[in-house]
Order: sequence, then structure tokens, then C-alpha cells
Amino acid sequence: MLMLCIALPVSADTLTDVKTALGKLNAKSPLRATWSLEQSDSTNGKYGNDKSAKRISVEASQDADSFRVEIPRAVMRAETRRTLPSLSPTGIADDIDFADAFSAMLNLGTLAEERRVMWNGAPARLLVLKMKEPKHEHEISIGKVDYKENRMSVWIGADDLPLAAEHVSKVSAGFLMFHGDSTMKKTWQFARKDDHFVVTRYEDWSSFSGLGQQGQGHTIVTVAIH
Repeated sequence: MLMLCIALPVSADTLTDVKTALGKLNAKSPLRATWSLEQSDSTNGKYGNDKSAKRISVEASQDADSFRVEIPRAVMRAETRRTLPSLSPTGIADDIDFADAFSAMLNLGTLAEERRVMWNGAPARLLVLKMKEPKHEHEISIGKVDYKENRMSVWIGADDLPLAAEHVSKVSAGFLMFHGDSTMKKTWQFARKDDHFVVTRYEDWSSFSGLGQQGQGHTIVTVAIH
């Protein structure tokens, strides 16, 4: 497959246009969707070995006045109730109204590169951002944290709305004789439904090692709009 990439002068204007387009989506119109989660984790090492897997689907709806999550009665059975801690009403609400959350993520980035590319057969713009981690009030740092890589790629459509995004971070942390490494990759696919900016698919892969332990995790979230 031939992909055309044309480098453009780096400009903050495109990023501003994206934030402006997202700001116009206020998610007031009614929307109903099926939100589904698949999650697996494993860890092994000197402190123990463990594997887990979860799968759950719920119905979510939102309008100008309320947000609702409907949990199937089958999930409330004892053998499946353990999946309930994976449900975050706030997270589900964000997935069907992601404009503000994604704008906040963009505010943590500095535009490093802009290119014209093809996305699913249509012209698009690719923005590459150097990311920084948010600082929290009264945060106390212990040891050293080194971000080997922390970048986000965002594919932009003709309407200035994001089509997809990818965030990759690689971190090394140390304190005295202790050392650990972690890698996280997150991907999003987006769609616009009326005045909603929806995450139609989210996926992440994580791995860590340190203190004689290592582990991996994988999460898939899908949102099917009705």
C-alpha cells in the first residue's frame, strides 16, 4: 500500500483549530450505545504469578439532562459480579462524549511535526506531539522518573476533528537500589455522531518489569452507537 506523506511547516494553528472544533461539540442530543470491555492481565516473578481476564457489556445513554448505564441482570450473578469493579460510569460517559477529555490531553502536548497523509483512503493531517505528564497540586516526587519516549500521534480529518490517535510512553524509574521499566501504548478511533465526539474503539497494551516481577496487560473498549 502506497502512503503519501508530505511534511508541512510546524504550526500551532492546526492544533488550535482541532481544539476549537472539539469545543463546538456539546453532546446535548440523545445518544444510545453499547459499551463493551475486554481486559486481560498477567504477572509473574519472585512475588507470585497471576492471570486474569474480564469481559462485560452494558447499555449507555445520554441526553442534555442525564446519563444512564444499564447493567444486565446476568452480570449481577455471583460468578460474573467480579467484573463490576471494571465499570467506571465516568469513563463510559467520557467515551461517548470525549471532546473535553481529549482536548485536555492535547493541552499536555507540544506540536513537533505535521504531515499530510492518507487515512482509510482519504486525505488527512498527521500531528505528532511531544507530551508532558500533568503535575498535581501537593505532589511529592521520590526517586527519579525518566521518560524515554512520550509522544502522541493524531490523525485529523477535513472538518478539523480527530479521526484516530496513538500515545506511546516508555518510562524508567529508580529509587536507591530499586529500578523499574514500563511501556504503555494506547490507541483510539473516533467518530462524530451529531454533537457527540465518540471513542468507537480504544485499545492499550502495557508491560512492566522491576523488583523481580514482570507483567503485561491488554484492554479493548468498543462503543457501538445505535
